[in-house]
Amino acid sequence: MNKWWLDLNGGLAGGGQSVIYTPTAAGTTFTGGTTGFAVGERVDYVGTLDGVGMCAASSMTVKPAPAPTPSCTKPSGAKTVQGKNRITAVGTGYIVVGNVMVQVPACTVVSWNGAAGFAVGQRAEYQGYASGGVTVAQKITIN
Repeated sequence: MNKWWLDLNGGLAGGGQSVIYTPTAAGTTFTGGTTGFAVGERVDYVGTLDGVGMCAASSMTVKPAPAPTPSCTKPSGAKTVQGKNRITAVGTGYIVVGNVMVQVPACTVVSWNGAAGFAVGQRAEYQGYASGGVTVAQKITIN
């Protein structure tokens, strides 16, 4: 069976790790929609280390790269956006206003108007920016 080589964090020359693995469905698990190896993905592996820093992996789990943390500073080239509607879903770090997923970083200024937190059914008005298909709120008012 063929062996494959994977450099993690720049491989040995970059101060990282080089891993030898056998590409089999039983030995490699891809999660979160990943189907192969790509720059930025996280790789957890178990194996045997040899004397020169190489690892012969017996199992690997490949996870998607973490999403960048949104900022309240509008990037150059981003489009200014605003909207208002009822909140239809609430998640960790985001709300859905109507059918628009709006990222809510910790720096977002929120006018709660008596509300104790985001809840489905509240009327929300947001101002912010859209970049790369992601909408980020810089300001939200709950009515």
